[in-house]
Amino acid sequence: MMRLTRAPAPVPAAENKRARPGGGISGRAQPIRRRSPISKCHVGVTEADGKGHDAIPRRSIDAGVIPGTATPPRRCDGKQTSMEATMQPRLRRVLFNILCKDMATSVAFYKDLANFTQTYASDWYVVLTAPDVPGLELGLIDQVSEFTPRHAWGMHEGSYLTLVVDDVFAAVERARALDVEVIEEPVALDYGQTRALIRDPNGLVIDLSTPTIELMARDDIVAVELERTTAIDQAQPEDRGQPTGL
Repeated sequence: MMRLTRAPAPVPAAENKRARPGGGISGRAQPIRRRSPISKCHVGVTEADGKGHDAIPRRSIDAGVIPGTATPPRRCDGKQTSMEATMQPRLRRVLFNILCKDMATSVAFYKDLANFTQTYASDWYVVLTAPDVPGLELGLIDQVSEFTPRHAWGMHEGSYLTLVVDDVFAAVERARALDVEVIEEPVALDYGQTRALIRDPNGLVIDLSTPTIELMARDDIVAVELERTTAIDQAQPEDRGQPTGL
């Protein structure tokens, strides 16, 4: 295990000195900082000072920030300033990781439930992908692995996984065959999805959904009016004999 940090950028010897007012060179080398690439169009009257660019300290302009503004200004040519480029890292990959009590059981469950494909495997971590959903990656990690963040330990409260499938009824029957808890039977909700809720082998709630309009076009689907409920009407943690944390 190693801790990686960024090494400071090397400063050329010719620049690693500061000139004295009299033209000489100070005895101790000092790095010379470059100004941020800020255009003249940013220097003008601002709502904060109302006095024009003469009231703006030179140091603030060099740093790429004008007093009274909440965010760094943009260049006139539309390009990012160096500060903006530093503040906005480029997103390269997104994985949703599930802490698993038993890796083999969890891997088999997701493969059988929704036809996930295993693309990476080790003794403590497995990555699953969906052939028909490019870019989706689901990570299964051993909950007692040394690489599992300690802050993520505990019950899966406050989050759930949604899987949109072509047939929510078939998915629920498949879940029953895999011997997992079915929390809620399929219900057509106002936002256009028919949703069922199940619980995976690790206790994570999974929302299985299918667009209602697709189901209504089938001859074997019957719509039945139900009394409207809210989230607070649904089964709560204490109903399962589990602590609420309050």
